[in-house]
Amino acid sequence: MKALLAKFINYVLATIQEIRMEGIEGMIKIIHDLITKYSGPDTVCQNNSGFACDAILLGSLLKRSATFGIWPPPKDPYPGITFKTLADQIRGMQVLDDCNQSRGGIYYSGIPPGGHRIKGSIEASIRSLEDRMCGLSLGSFLPQRDRKIRSKWGVS
Repeated sequence: MKALLAKFINYVLATIQEIRMEGIEGMIKIIHDLITKYSGPDTVCQNNSGFACDAILLGSLLKRSATFGIWPPPKDPYPGITFKTLADQIRGMQVLDDCNQSRGGIYYSGIPPGGHRIKGSIEASIRSLEDRMCGLSLGSFLPQRDRKIRSKWGVS
């Protein structure tokens, strides 16, 4: 019986760790894909200050990613990084671009703040990852109908 319980606990822990790593890897990929996009030879921004805008955006992505410990890319199992904390950090990330710089309320390129919609894209990608996440709690491994066990062990 003890061997079976130990095997189940190891399975649960391994599954939670695998799901955690996949989620963190997905969030790191979101940012690294943007870094790759803006570090390429082509100018992404199509406005008057395209090169400068790309450079500022790339610089802000690199600086913030380094602050969060995801640039340069860390090795799994991502020690010290949690899915929720990384999601919160990335959501709060300040992403600058030249299209958002203004002088006297007039934007250089005529595009209002958020011209590249990077933050919206990042948020949508994180939400998608969160929607696919399941199994990060012990309750995920217990049958729904077995409420006595769930309440006995304080698992919701």
